[in-house]
Amino acid sequence: MKTLKKVVAIVLVVALSVSAGIFGTLAYLTDEDEAVNIAVVGNVEIEQHEKDRDGNKFVQGQKLLPIVSEDGKEKDADNYIDKIVTVENKGDTAAYVRTFIAVPKCSEPAAMHYDMDASGAWEWDATTFDVTINEEPYVVYVATHKEALEAGKTTVPSLEGFYMDKKVDYDHDKHVYTYNKNVVTGIDGQVEIYVATQAVQYDASWADAEEALDEAFYEPSATANPWTDGIKVPVLVSTTEEFIEAFEAGEDIALVADIELPVNTTLTVEAGKDITVNLNGHKLTAMSSDGVSRAAASNKELFLVKGRMTVEGEGEIEYSYTGTNMEWNAMTTVFDITAGGELNIKGATVRNLGGTDMNFVAHLNNWGTASLYVEDATLYAPYCAIRVFNSGYDMNTVVAKDSSILSSNRALWVHNYTLADFGNDPAKAEAAAKRLNIDIDDSNIIAGKVLYGFYDEVIDPLTSKPVTPAATNEELKAALAAGEDVYLTAGEYTFPSSSVQAGATIICEEGTTFEGNSGLNIKGATVVGATFSNDSGNVIGGTINGTFKDCTFDGSNAFRYCYAGETVVFENCVFSGDLYGVHFDGGDNDAVFRNCTFSGFNAFGSAITKLTLDGCTFVANGRSGYNGVNLWGSTDLVNCTFVFDGTTTEWVDACSSNKVYNFTNCVVTDGTTETPIKDVFGNYGDNNTIIIDGVTVDIPNMS
Repeated sequence: MKTLKKVVAIVLVVALSVSAGIFGTLAYLTDEDEAVNIAVVGNVEIEQHEKDRDGNKFVQGQKLLPIVSEDGKEKDADNYIDKIVTVENKGDTAAYVRTFIAVPKCSEPAAMHYDMDASGAWEWDATTFDVTINEEPYVVYVATHKEALEAGKTTVPSLEGFYMDKKVDYDHDKHVYTYNKNVVTGIDGQVEIYVATQAVQYDASWADAEEALDEAFYEPSATANPWTDGIKVPVLVSTTEEFIEAFEAGEDIALVADIELPVNTTLTVEAGKDITVNLNGHKLTAMSSDGVSRAAASNKELFLVKGRMTVEGEGEIEYSYTGTNMEWNAMTTVFDITAGGELNIKGATVRNLGGTDMNFVAHLNNWGTASLYVEDATLYAPYCAIRVFNSGYDMNTVVAKDSSILSSNRALWVHNYTLADFGNDPAKAEAAAKRLNIDIDDSNIIAGKVLYGFYDEVIDPLTSKPVTPAATNEELKAALAAGEDVYLTAGEYTFPSSSVQAGATIICEEGTTFEGNSGLNIKGATVVGATFSNDSGNVIGGTINGTFKDCTFDGSNAFRYCYAGETVVFENCVFSGDLYGVHFDGGDNDAVFRNCTFSGFNAFGSAITKLTLDGCTFVANGRSGYNGVNLWGSTDLVNCTFVFDGTTTEWVDACSSNKVYNFTNCVVTDGTTETPIKDVFGNYGDNNTIIIDGVTVDIPNMS
């Protein structure tokens, strides 16, 4: 089966209040009631039927003897046993379904035959796997219904029956079966076949039934199936009470709504327990508060991790403090990981908004081994995102991959690991450092101070070199004037173009804004994550050069009267001016825009040596009377999308003569239907060459 790496919503279409009791993993080992052997996720109601051809309920333990039949007529022969397995959707919504069929493991497989569905309605896994049921060996087949099962419908049978091969000899006295003179083990005079079905509410965001069922439950295997102990299906929760009840019961959890926890909630993962919280795109909010005196105040944590905890899903956890206790050594932390604990954060954003002098996202506690693994996630705390409070003799692990570890003070602080903690003895410090497993090199951004061993610095993710923290205009200018790279704390600034040195890097924390008209003659420098805003006029003007990544340009004119002083590159930027998105007049150099989004009217001057628009999106926002794209110079447009809704005049125009306009895989759409580029392209020049997907097209001059 497929191995799925992405984290998607377990149920996206649940619009009602879902309680933990809606589904469960029920008793898989009996057939006394057709309502058992079923596990569901979402607003789903199904029944698994096991009948004979006359509609009677199947009975386990029927007498098993070799078949007496002619070839091709086995189903109508003596000793053939009916077991017709179907799934009926009794609910109001469509569902994906999967059925597991466990048959006794026979030493001579050819001695037994099972009539599995061959209609094509079910997708059978190419491989089977072995399990033990009631201390006996079994082989499990997995059948996934290809299409979502509509409400009120019943599947064709996944299993129709079984029989013993007619070549089997049966010794009635000794009760021994032989096949080709070999004794057949694994079956006796009776046979029990177990079936179990899973169902998950249909959602169009899943690619197919297999993906939906794998992600709602698990990918089937010898260690993940209805007859394996320890398999947990996540409890869907939509209220505070459901979340706390499921967590305290040690259940895996998936949010189907935003949840706010009571003030001063602390939830504990006990030693030996393993709990997963799938945020599922939602937000979990919590707050701590202290109204007592400083002497009586205590540390606050949202989760106390003594066992193993995993937080996943593209959602958020936000924790804050309010109250009178604002003094030093009053700790608030989202996760307090004690000796023996392990925390995994995958794909989530976790913020501690502060309120005390000491605030953390993850705190690895003293006197014992603790582990933290962060992958494709964002952690933020004003004081320190990750703190390892270490005795100097414990093995602690901190691994961050492809993540953002953000703090205006310290990103990572291993306490008791500065040189002074070891009497300024480098040998002792290095020996202690070997007991640490710290791997943060693959993270996208490590911001704030990284303090461990002999390090006390900010790391630039682009160069892996130290950068200088700055929180004021004066600090920013001083650092740039000194030729230093800068990490800029969130706030409002004036962009200091004259202070920027060639090759400098300015990394901006989320919420960093440069207000007012800005000149960006930054001499090949790089700006990451800034917002340039001016509602009263031009945001950017004059000579532009350098590289801008993940920036936003917003104002009445986002970007106007600009010139490329040297090659200028924009990556993952947004231009959202009311009138002009980008008005790039020229400059005898190249301009490159990759994966950028534009609104309003956009114009690119003829003096640009080469204009490249790669993976860009142009959106007619209706705020301008133009809503078009004017191309005055030769342009390569690759994988671009033009969203034109037809409510105003919209076009893509060639405005000069003797230029080359090369479109590759570009689309014009109103959100529903697509229109060929040539239908919205206006040629207002002479001798222009217009190429669309490798073919030169003739578009007459319209001037």
